[in-house]
Amino acid sequence: MRKDTTPSFDGDTLPLAPSPKTDGLGDLATLVATPAPAAASLPAPVQLAEPARLAADARFPERYQHRSLLGEGGMGAVDLFRDRAIGREVAIKRIKDSARSGAALERFVREARVQGQLEHPAIVPVHDLAETPEGAAFFTMKRVRGASLDEILERLAAGDPDTVSRYGRRKLLTAFATVCLAVDFAHARGVLHRDLKPSNVMLGDFGEVYVLDWGLAKLLGGKDLEAEHAGSVPPIVEVGSVEGQATQLGALLGTPGYMSPEQCRGEVDRMGPASDVYALGCILFEILHLEALHPGKGMAERLASALTGITMDMKRARSKDVPPELDRLWREAVALDASQRIASARALAERVERYLDGERDEARRRELATEHVAHASTFDARTPEGRASLMRELGLALALDPGHEAALRALAKALTDLPDEVPHEAQAAIDRARTERRVQMARTSAVRLGTWILVIPAVVAFGVASWARGATLIIALITTAALALFTWRTRSVSDGWTLALLGASSVAIGLVSFVFGPFVLVPSLAATNAIFFAMNADAHLRRFVVAASVAAVLVPLGLSLAGLDASYYAFEGGAMTITSPMVAFPPVLVQGLLLVVSIALVVTPTILAGRMRDELARAEERVLLQAHYLAQLVPEAARSR
Repeated sequence: MRKDTTPSFDGDTLPLAPSPKTDGLGDLATLVATPAPAAASLPAPVQLAEPARLAADARFPERYQHRSLLGEGGMGAVDLFRDRAIGREVAIKRIKDSARSGAALERFVREARVQGQLEHPAIVPVHDLAETPEGAAFFTMKRVRGASLDEILERLAAGDPDTVSRYGRRKLLTAFATVCLAVDFAHARGVLHRDLKPSNVMLGDFGEVYVLDWGLAKLLGGKDLEAEHAGSVPPIVEVGSVEGQATQLGALLGTPGYMSPEQCRGEVDRMGPASDVYALGCILFEILHLEALHPGKGMAERLASALTGITMDMKRARSKDVPPELDRLWREAVALDASQRIASARALAERVERYLDGERDEARRRELATEHVAHASTFDARTPEGRASLMRELGLALALDPGHEAALRALAKALTDLPDEVPHEAQAAIDRARTERRVQMARTSAVRLGTWILVIPAVVAFGVASWARGATLIIALITTAALALFTWRTRSVSDGWTLALLGASSVAIGLVSFVFGPFVLVPSLAATNAIFFAMNADAHLRRFVVAASVAAVLVPLGLSLAGLDASYYAFEGGAMTITSPMVAFPPVLVQGLLLVVSIALVVTPTILAGRMRDELARAEERVLLQAHYLAQLVPEAARSR
């Protein structure tokens, strides 16, 4: 391939002299492929041992073309220049004429040298350090474009739509993690920033993140500027308005509201990486809440807040939106005791990244849950198979995302809108419950009919006039009681057995007419028996219950009226005479028997009805309690929809 040796020109860019050929370098591809020497596991500390000697750059006016002022502080200003030699824009920081004292100049040079040695993607690189022909110190830096984190947070707090759409919490947390790693890199080089705050963080338009303003940087473990000029260098502090974050001459090193307690107390020897971690925790709080952790109306209030932590537990309007993991994180970063804070800026970054990794997992789970909800809507909930598939899909959706509103609303609907067709498994459970109910009915029948047998001795005591009728009644009562006992013991509770028990008990009741006729005791006994079977038998058997109970009254009456049986009642002179073809009627015994039986006929239905009501109440309570607990699965917002 032919190499193009034609020099290039770009506007007023100065042509550079051609470089002399150097033998022995080899082909460019060979140079690129040559591995670099193995680097140390940790970067070397920043060194300021050699005195800085600034040389005047005579080409400054010719090389740099002024464009505009980018920013201005108490000691210096940053201007935008065009570097004609390279054809790019650069930022040039220069010291102000009013701050050209020896100590201020040394601080200025120190800032450039510290920042220049911190070669990190998130730290603005320094290209050159020199003096103008007029003797003004300057250093050139990469020109960065974007907005400060302070400006972004202010616009977010104001609800600016464009800022809200461009800078979501996830994006800000990602940038914050980058800032933490840059600060950790500086700590590894033995440098504390000491003035970390949102206005010293820049977010570029293309994802760049920069930590700015290393003018207050402190070297760890070495001779530092404060030690060399104890009391002679004007310390720096923010003393501007409450809203502002400008650093000006004052009495402390740092910015109140972001300074750690030890920094607020001026304990320079006790400051370390944990001091920067504190400031990072304040920045994290501001990202989460869109307001300062230590707002205050002035420097004194901010310092007092940082020293005491009095504003850390204030109720914040946006606190409900803050995930608990991040809420714990900023609190651990701003502990009053430096030894209790998060171990390092890197640890802080890793905690944020772990949260973001989990958030990505959460987003994927939410996406999968939405797919399951969409799939659930394709099933016909009116059929058992469709409802089973629907519930299975909703269960999978809620397992992935327990708070998925669409899934919870669909679940609430599925739990309240029941299908007409009963699933096989549910029907089996219903059948088992019906069987248990019939078994209990047979048991109660055995006890109830057993008590009827106890009346037989009393009847015999009346004096039996017809042993054939008496034996028939006794056999009917014993047979019915035995049938009930057999049904209970063998759990033979089919419809046939139920009807057999109903028929036997109705026959026994009808035969009681041998004693007092079909109008005395028989109707009450038939009614009690009907209530009992109606409460325990299935709906399709109730017509048989009614028919058998009515027959217990009508059949004896019909036989009597037809002349096929004795006549029980005689009416003469406004009086009704009862004649029993089976027993005599001793007055005292008859009245006693009628009294006992009448009381029993009043008490028995009451007990039966009360027991049924108790069972219904317990069932209702269980249903309501289950509904209550099921409702807890659904958030209140989803329940009302």
